Amino acid sequence: MPVTNAHLWVSTQKKLGFGLGSRSSDYQVYECYADRMGVVKHSFHCPSGDCVFWVEAEGFYPAVRTPIHYKITESKFNLQASLVENYKHVDVKMRKIINPQPMFAIGSGQFFAVEDNAFSRGFDLKIGDWVRPFGRGVVSDFIIEKHSNVSNGILSIHSVLRIDGKGNGAYVEKINKSSEFRSCYKADDRRLTKNEFVFDAVRFPDYTYKMSSPIVSDDEYMVLRTRSKYDEKGRLISCNYSKIFGEVKIQCGFSCMSAVFNPKENDTNMEFDRSKNLNDFSCGLLFP
Repeated sequence: MPVTNAHLWVSTQKKLGFGLGSRSSDYQVYECYADRMGVVKHSFHCPSGDCVFWVEAEGFYPAVRTPIHYKITESKFNLQASLVENYKHVDVKMRKIINPQPMFAIGSGQFFAVEDNAFSRGFDLKIGDWVRPFGRGVVSDFIIEKHSNVSNGILSIHSVLRIDGKGNGAYVEKINKSSEFRSCYKADDRRLTKNEFVFDAVRFPDYTYKMSSPIVSDDEYMVLRTRSKYDEKGRLISCNYSKIFGEVKIQCGFSCMSAVFNPKENDTNMEFDRSKNLNDFSCGLLFP
């Protein structure tokens, strides 16, 4: 369905030759709007061949800033240029704001350090801290384990993120790179089957590293189901869902880009209202 209320901005340099250290006044910003077919057409001055555009629309999550390059021919002294390309067709898929809810979230500015080279600690995603006595956490949503040993000057590190308990589990998915809303709208119960994620690293005497793939890379996120409770007949009574954006790091502690915990039991909704963070002990970048 076309987004007919889309508002698009294009930023481009006013003159060729600006680079690092250029000021905002060196750029020209153009505004344009979608027609009834959701199409935006606009001409603008682009001497360098490079521009950045972004799109917003009421009722939708903003599309991320996207760079575009038009091919140019340059003079010998790089003082003049002409465009080889004069037209670009770009499709932008915007994601609707459906049902954002207040949730507990932690941001990229938080690092949960551990001084020991080997440890096993539970982490409470609701509180956003290690479980007592190492932090303020009460319930363990997952356990972080790290083991290391040194042999002939080579340090080997084995780290595990483990989700214990019947009915609990997780899966990892690629983020949506085009939208500010990067994850799924709802957790997929059928995929919440994995309970252990491993990260291995080796540090050589010259301090170079060989590492396995991250538990969650910077273009991925993890969806979790934890705190599952069952009745005496084995029927699921309640559980909670959450998501963690990568990169997830387990080195001298635990860190991630952002994490969100839905406190409403049995609610698979993953759409977080960033203006209603229930965690009063959070900082850094948060994703909806």
